[in-house]
Amino acid sequence: MNVPDAQILDEKSKWSWNESYRVTRNEVLWSEEAVPFVSTAVEIFLADSAQVVLDLPCGDGRNTVPLVQHLPFVLGGDSSVNALALAAKRLANCRPSHYFLMEMDLFRTHILDEQVNGVFCWDVLGHLRRPLEAITELLRICAPGGCLVGSLFSLGDSTRAGDMRQIGQEEYLYAGQFFYKFYGRTEVEELLTKSGARLEHLELSTWREPPHEGFREYWHEHQSWGFALRKI
Repeated sequence: MNVPDAQILDEKSKWSWNESYRVTRNEVLWSEEAVPFVSTAVEIFLADSAQVVLDLPCGDGRNTVPLVQHLPFVLGGDSSVNALALAAKRLANCRPSHYFLMEMDLFRTHILDEQVNGVFCWDVLGHLRRPLEAITELLRICAPGGCLVGSLFSLGDSTRAGDMRQIGQEEYLYAGQFFYKFYGRTEVEELLTKSGARLEHLELSTWREPPHEGFREYWHEHQSWGFALRKI
C-alpha cells in the first residue's frame, strides 16, 4: 500500500467513526469509566505544571472528564461531531472555564506551533495507517519540554484477530471498516523513536470494557502500550 492509498483510507475511516457515535440505547458509546492510564497522564502533566492540555481524540469524553477535574485547562478535540455532542453531555457538570470542545483533525489540528503544554492521545494511533504523521503533528503543537501521552494496541489485546479479518502483518479490519494495528514492544520503540522526541515512559495497560452499542456488544479486555514522549 502506498502513502496516497493509506491517506485516503485514514480519511474514509473518519466517516465510520462518526457514525459509530450515533448511539440510541445509551448516553455514551464507551465505558462510564476512564481508561486506567489517565491517572498516569495526569501525574505527568501535573509534574510538568502543564497549563493547557489537548485531549485528541476526546471521543465521548470518557477520559476528558478526569483530565478536566485535575488540570487547569483541557481542550477536547475530535473529528466526529457526534462524539463531541456526547462529550458535551458528559462534561455538563464540569466548570466550563476549565475546558473547551471543538472539531479537530488529528493530522491537521490547525493549532499554531508550541501552543499546548501536553497532549493526551488514547486509542487512536493503532487505528491509523500513518501513525507517525499524527505523532509528528501532535509534537509540533506541543511546547518544548511538553509530553505527548498516548497508546498503541498491544499484541496481548483480547480482541486481536478474533472477529477481525487480517489484511497485513498484525493489521486487521473489524466489521469491514475499522482498521487495527497491533504492536510488540520493539515495534513501538522503533515507531516512537522516529518521532525525534524522547521516550520517557512505556508500559502495558490492561482493562476490561463493557459492551459497546453497535460495537462489540459483549464484555472484553483491552491491552495497550501506554507511552510518554517528551518533546526535546
